[in-house]
Amino acid sequence: LVQSALQHGSLIAFIDDYSAWVIGRSAEENIRIIQDEVIPMLEKWERTSGAQFKATKTSFIHLTRYKAAGRDSIILLQFKGKEIILKGKVKLLGAILDKELRFKVYLVDKVGKATKVALALRRIKGL
Repeated sequence: LVQSALQHGSLIAFIDDYSAWVIGRSAEENIRIIQDEVIPMLEKWERTSGAQFKATKTSFIHLTRYKAAGRDSIILLQFKGKEIILKGKVKLLGAILDKELRFKVYLVDKVGKATKVALALRRIKGL
C-alpha cells in the first residue's frame, strides 16, 4: 500500500498505523482527493491483502494555520458507509497534531508526564 503513489500527497505506514496526507489549495479539494483517491486505494488493499481498516478508528484533520483555507470545513468523508468527522487533533506515531500545527496539546501532554517523573524523582531523593 505504501508503495502506491498519491498524485497530491504521500503515505506512511508503521506496523498497524496507516496515514495518508494530501496537499491542496482548500479543505474541500483535499477532501475530494481523499474520497476519490485514498479511500478507494484502501478498499482495494483490503480486498487484495486481507488487511482491515475500521471506520471507527479512522480520523482526519486539516492542518493549516489559515482558517480561510477551510480547516473547519463541514464536509465529511465517507468510509465503509460511515461518516468520518473532522477532528481538531489527531495522534500520529505518538505525536499529537492540532489543526493549527501549534503543538499546544502535545506540549501539555509532555509537560504533564515530565512533571510526574520529576515528582517521582523528588520522592526517591527523600528516601
